[in-house]
Amino acid sequence: MQKFLFITIVLLALILRLYGLNWDQNQHLHPDERFLTMVSNAMKIPESITQYMNPTQSTLNPYNIGFSFFVYGTFPLTLNKLFVVFSNVDTYNETAIYGRALSAIFDVLSLIFVIKMMQLWEQKYKIDNRIKYFAGFLYAIAVVPIQNAHFFTTDSFLVFFALASIYFSLRYFYDKRTIDIALCGTILGLAFASKLSAILPTFLIIVLIVLAMINEKFPILLRRRSGRLKYKPTSKVGYYSNIDSPAIHPMTLVIHIGLFLITFYIALRLADPRLFTNANFFDIHPNPQFIENIKQLNTYSNPNVWFPPGVQWVHKQSIAFPLINLAVFGLGIPYFLIVLIGVRDFLQHRKKEFYVIFLWIIGFFLYQSTQFVMGMRYFYPLYPFFAIIGAFGIVTIIEKVKKYQKLAISILLIFVSIWPLGFMAIYTRPHSRVTASQWIYKNIPAGSHIVTEHWDDALPLPINYDSPLLYKIDQLPVFDPDTPDKWNRIDSLLKQADYYIFSSNRGYGSILTAPERYPQMSKFYKDLFAGRGDFMQVQEFTSYPYFSINDQWADESFTVYDHPKVTIFKKL
Repeated sequence: MQKFLFITIVLLALILRLYGLNWDQNQHLHPDERFLTMVSNAMKIPESITQYMNPTQSTLNPYNIGFSFFVYGTFPLTLNKLFVVFSNVDTYNETAIYGRALSAIFDVLSLIFVIKMMQLWEQKYKIDNRIKYFAGFLYAIAVVPIQNAHFFTTDSFLVFFALASIYFSLRYFYDKRTIDIALCGTILGLAFASKLSAILPTFLIIVLIVLAMINEKFPILLRRRSGRLKYKPTSKVGYYSNIDSPAIHPMTLVIHIGLFLITFYIALRLADPRLFTNANFFDIHPNPQFIENIKQLNTYSNPNVWFPPGVQWVHKQSIAFPLINLAVFGLGIPYFLIVLIGVRDFLQHRKKEFYVIFLWIIGFFLYQSTQFVMGMRYFYPLYPFFAIIGAFGIVTIIEKVKKYQKLAISILLIFVSIWPLGFMAIYTRPHSRVTASQWIYKNIPAGSHIVTEHWDDALPLPINYDSPLLYKIDQLPVFDPDTPDKWNRIDSLLKQADYYIFSSNRGYGSILTAPERYPQMSKFYKDLFAGRGDFMQVQEFTSYPYFSINDQWADESFTVYDHPKVTIFKKL
């Protein structure tokens, strides 16, 4: 029965993540994914391991193939490149699809580690054996992991390696085994080779390792009168105690710390050589170009910089906005409430590692939700722990209605599944931009002048190779500062235009929240949507989750990639 439950949960997770994998009908509508696909497609398998390890020569290094700005880890791209090359499908479209499939598989592997972590606690503390299956189910249906598993980005790889490393740090916390500290370091290296934001889970890992090393039950080196060294186990989990003269041998600490650092470095060096200056394995200096890339990236996360994707964050409420998005869209209200219920039971076990994990969750959330950019995907590493704590919540609830446990379980599982299943509806139908493009080709005469907005995908999409050539298409510089030159350009294009098409709410959804920056542009949008002006709305295309839930007020990145709202205006 237990194997059946495990297999069922894994299959459910696979179905939810692999279903609708080609959700944009090969139109490549996720900009980060599109960039990674371009880089991956340009990569070539090096001729030798020596060439691969040399960051100045490797053809898997983005810096050597025409991409001077690259802030992600290259390990996920390298892995995907190997798959498409050896599968003989090294094309642009297949690179994206294979990358999405890999993202889905790695996220399912994260689910397996959610269950394994609960098994670890079940064996250690005799925790209710149902919790691991509830935790697995809750992770399987979590919306943010499902959505990110549909994208060829580095996030699902990061979450898997971070979670696996945390798992092995917990095993080391309990058993102090050399193999666990080595695996922890190795896997953490792969996490950093996937995405630099692995630094946040690293704080939890380091605390668990330090606690293990100062734990009073750390292996004790015994010195007998003969002068020979000997360990003597005093419990089945491998702890040690004193017979003659106990003393914690400093070398044990040094060896384990050294092993952690060495395995971490070796894994990182092998998985992403581009992060280092040269091919010398003993030269640990970071690649200066990568450092400059990170510095440049950080300049975009500044409210004083006029960076178009950052406009949406100018007036977003710290903590409140990401918390609401997490509760309503990332988990769904029923799921979120169950997590809140589970916190009490989780902490009632009074285990130091539980307290540490909970404090890390709070610290992670507070740190990320007080940054300028508070996108939902940045909280993705927390979702395995939401599933675990939510599982405690389910058990807490059903224990209060023991007489009706089966009924309570059924109701709860249905209750928390409503939003995830509703969200999955977006993958059961064509992308809204594809549907809009088909309408455009059928209803807008060839030769018409269409204006769209910069920093967004222009419509119509190239459903056929030369189809956009049927129209004259220009982009309005809506995110430029409201200067006379900008408005001269916009007025000129609008006078020539026959149609004005929003392929998402990216422009007006951001600019209308910062009217002090864009007074004229904000007034223009208000007049346009109120029907005051030269254009009239003639068509709208949406792909809302089931129950027609309007989620356009969510974090932009939640809607704009896989189910944006498209609006078409025609000149009067």
